[in-house]
Amino acid sequence: MTNRERYILKKNSYDMMVTISKIVCPIWAITGKEPKEWNICPHAANNWYEWKDGVCEPCIQKFLNNESED
Repeated sequence: MTNRERYILKKNSYDMMVTISKIVCPIWAITGKEPKEWNICPHAANNWYEWKDGVCEPCIQKFLNNESED
């Protein structure tokens, strides 16, 4: 099994985003765009580069269940 298969193709998208959330905003990491709720996020300090280890499950669930804007 390759790393691509193990960490991306066969990994649940929700679980992947929760793992990413330990380092940075997972929505920003996946899309390259700040989430609409960036100004009320309790885990972002002054910007997305000063990330505090967050519990992002509600935002991840909302993001995964919303229709794509692109």
